[in-house]
Amino acid sequence: FFKFFNLSLSVFFIFFLLPAVCAQAATEIDKSVTDSIDIRQKTQKEEEQWRAEKQKLITELDQLEQLYGQLREQKDNLTAIKQATNERVSEKEQQLKEIMEIQENITPLIARFIDGLEEQVEDQQPFLLAERKDRIKNLLKLRDDPEVTVSEKLRKVLEAMLVETEYGTTVEMYQQSIAVDEKETLVNIFRLGRIVLFYQTFDQKSCGFYNVATAQWDPLPQNYNRSIASAMDIAAKRRPVELLTLPVGRIGL
Repeated sequence: FFKFFNLSLSVFFIFFLLPAVCAQAATEIDKSVTDSIDIRQKTQKEEEQWRAEKQKLITELDQLEQLYGQLREQKDNLTAIKQATNERVSEKEQQLKEIMEIQENITPLIARFIDGLEEQVEDQQPFLLAERKDRIKNLLKLRDDPEVTVSEKLRKVLEAMLVETEYGTTVEMYQQSIAVDEKETLVNIFRLGRIVLFYQTFDQKSCGFYNVATAQWDPLPQNYNRSIASAMDIAAKRRPVELLTLPVGRIGL
């Protein structure tokens, strides 16, 4: 009886408690499923966010790699420019050094050139003295002016030397007062290059030449008057060029 009673009681409890147990199990299953779905949705959402973040990072990485390439190319270009600039600076420094050395050598050379020109004006044929002395005076002022470049000084000196050189290949007729027979007289002067100076009075009756040896004007025989007058007309372009006989060999006598 007791066994039957215990069995019946057990069956009673089973049937009585089974709906509650089933309900609780169903609730737990629903919760597990809901939790699984939530976890899955959350995981899927995180995966989507991660993919988006990954794609964003990949895009940024591509941009950075592209920017890095551009910066590296710019760096290479700047390096090449810097190297070329340094080479040009070195060349300019070398040129400047050479220029300074040349200037140091040219400065005393300019002084010697001016001294030579001054000696020519003082010791040789005394033609166009005022003009030539003014030129020398200007060169001396230019030489001592610190604000004038060495190249400009050299250019002016070479110009003056060229003018003096051209005197040797030209003829000229002009008027000047000279001492004739110890008397100051205005006469016509004929310059034959740098070789000789002839003078002739306005009445064409007296003529002579400048004697470099004695530094004075010496007379010539009257038979040279015609040739000297013709030479002056040629120099003044009043007659065509022709051969003339002049006493050039008397220089220095």
